Amino acid sequence: MERHPVEAGVPQGSPVSPILFVIYTSGLIKWVEEYVSTEGLSFVDDLGWVATGSDVNQVVTILERCAAKSMEWASRRGLQFDTAKTEAALFPRRQGHKKHLWPMLTAKIKVGNGFIQFNTEATRRLGVWMDAHLTFKEHHNQCMKKARAAEARL
Repeated sequence: MERHPVEAGVPQGSPVSPILFVIYTSGLIKWVEEYVSTEGLSFVDDLGWVATGSDVNQVVTILERCAAKSMEWASRRGLQFDTAKTEAALFPRRQGHKKHLWPMLTAKIKVGNGFIQFNTEATRRLGVWMDAHLTFKEHHNQCMKKARAAEARL
C-alpha cells in the first residue's frame, strides 16, 4: 500500500475528530499496558498515562517507556502524535513527601525527539484545573467540596 502525507486535518472542535481518534487509536492503550506497568486513560481526543513510583526518577522512567511504546505503535500505523502538546503532572501521595519532590520537578521526560518537564503549577485535564501543589487526595477533596456547594445552590 502506498502512503501519502495528509496536508490537512479536520477542523478544531469538529464532531468527527473524537470519532476518528477512537478509530485510529483503538488498541493503543491495551498494547502499551502490555509492555509498561501503567494505566492508560482516554477521553474524546486526549490520551494520558498514569505512572506510580517510589520517586520521581522511577515515574520518569515509566513515562518515557509509555511515550516510546506509544510512538512505536503510532509509527507502525503511519500515525503521529503532536508531542508539543504533551504535558506531565506530578501528584505526591502524602503531604510530608511534597517538600522532597519539588526540587526534583526539574526532571525531564523524553518524548519523541524532545523533552518535557512536570508542570509546577497546574494542569488542565478534562476541563478541570488540577493544582500541582496539592496531593491528589487533597485535590479530590477540594473539587468535591466545590461540587457539593454547587449542588446545594441548585
